[in-house]
Amino acid sequence: MKEQEYERNAKDKTQFTSSVQLFIDKPIGWSFAQVIAILGMVMIAFPLFNNSIKRFDPNVLLFDIPAVALLYLAFIILKKSRAIGVSFDVFADMLIVERSTFFRDTKTERYNTRSIRQIIVDEKMDSDFDKMYQLQLELEDRSCVPLTTAYVYTSESLSQKTEILREVIYGSAKNLERLLMQKKKADATPLTVLIVVFFVLATPFGAHAYSRLGNLPRITVATGVPTSDAVNLVREKAAGILESDEKVLWVGQPQLGREGEVKGGWTMGFAYIWTLFSIFWCFAAIGFKWKNIVHPFHALMLLFGLPFVGIGFTLLLLPYFTYKDELETIYVVTDRAAIQIIGSRAFNLARFDSKSFGPLKVTEYMSPGSSTTDRADVMFMSSVDEDGNRSSYDGFWGVSDYKNVITLLQTNGVDRVR
Repeated sequence: MKEQEYERNAKDKTQFTSSVQLFIDKPIGWSFAQVIAILGMVMIAFPLFNNSIKRFDPNVLLFDIPAVALLYLAFIILKKSRAIGVSFDVFADMLIVERSTFFRDTKTERYNTRSIRQIIVDEKMDSDFDKMYQLQLELEDRSCVPLTTAYVYTSESLSQKTEILREVIYGSAKNLERLLMQKKKADATPLTVLIVVFFVLATPFGAHAYSRLGNLPRITVATGVPTSDAVNLVREKAAGILESDEKVLWVGQPQLGREGEVKGGWTMGFAYIWTLFSIFWCFAAIGFKWKNIVHPFHALMLLFGLPFVGIGFTLLLLPYFTYKDELETIYVVTDRAAIQIIGSRAFNLARFDSKSFGPLKVTEYMSPGSSTTDRADVMFMSSVDEDGNRSSYDGFWGVSDYKNVITLLQTNGVDRVR
């Protein structure tokens, strides 16, 4: 009777192609390894997206020890851990079990369905005496073949795989086809998550690259003592804050990308966490099922989360917005103030007669392609706290001719440089 049942089920399944992929159980270490590999690549790639690749010697990247360590750890995990793929050869009536590393180093095992005694969910206790489960094949010789990479804490997570195997051996093609379709939909969820994470991680790099390759126009003024044209331009754009008898002593522009380079690290780290959490919130709000979006409660919770996603992507796009502002930025020193002009907007970075205006913080550095220190960030110290301490809040980013700037600022009211 059992022999007849096998023959009938095998004949019923000949509508499938010669080999049917049933499921793949991937080790959880793969997900962990992919995340740390992406993090390692970001840590290595980020300097290359700064103002100029010429600023960095590629050999120096080898000494980025944390990033290299993360990539090496990811490589070891992906090389040593194996996924288990189970497929069914219809014509040979065999289960094919493939144990593969991430790099496709595969060991293949074949089991005739008639040699399978039963499908079992093996149980064992962990150190805290909690039950753990693993899906296995028990063969006629009473040996067991594990079909999942590790024991898990919920037997329900194995139920779909168990049903598929039972339909392969004992069931009908119709039920097997239905179960495989359900599995295919379930498998799409991790891929969607991976795509979303990759898109979020790539956004600032795409914004950075687009800002530099987009041939955006730049306002250009000669750094140093202003020409009459430069003075007229400054007076036109800063008419709202520039007094009629105020003298323009110096004009300059930032090194493109410098502000984003200095501020980018912490800002991008926060932006990544904020954006990914906001997206997770939105998916959780609809129960990770698109069909729930029609329910008022789920829709309301989704709408609540969308503005936070928008804020996150705005932060991720800061490299583009910052670079775009720098193209239109002019720094100005007058006999009364330090002024920043961005496009048609003008701001007083510091008024020399302000009581809170304190010393300068000057950070010198070498610009791309230079072998000597030729630029500096000149930050204005202000915002006095209760203890009389001052903090840097803004200033001139990446200016050449910075020594003349410092001299002018000292002459017109700044008594110290730090």
